[in-house]
Amino acid sequence: MKHSILLILFVLLVSCNSKTEKRSGQEHVDTYINEAGEIKGDNYVIANLEVIKQKWEQSVQQALNSGTTHLTNFKIKQVATEGEAGENGYILTAETEDGMVSVATILELKKGKFYFEENPGTPRSYRVVICIGNCEKGCDPVVSLVDGVKILFCSSCPSCEKIDSNIL
Repeated sequence: MKHSILLILFVLLVSCNSKTEKRSGQEHVDTYINEAGEIKGDNYVIANLEVIKQKWEQSVQQALNSGTTHLTNFKIKQVATEGEAGENGYILTAETEDGMVSVATILELKKGKFYFEENPGTPRSYRVVICIGNCEKGCDPVVSLVDGVKILFCSSCPSCEKIDSNIL
């Protein structure tokens, strides 16, 4: 009888340890939500472009308090960060047809797939930056490295305005 109880306790202990390992692996993955794309050969391919386009256009319309907004030229780009120690990163960008509005979000590359970085303040959402303006060199999203964290800003130009938005 004692051996049976010890065997049951051992089996429970082993199964609990296995579940803990799976949970800890999931916790790490959960900081990145929704696949944004993947690398196919030499190309960066956007996943679910129509869904992303619709959500981003709604976000821009709300931020600008405007009517219909059409975003084009969606791209995943590799960029060098500005600031501390310049490292490479990835962003997803889009712009309006007239080039007056640019939108971007930081992506994380894991095992050949790009993921949106979860906004810690609003679970299951990610942050986009909307840059609005007409600058000679462009009013574009820029990634800076501040205290080891990648942060999106808009290029420095007096007429370039930045609006932060969350996508759910």
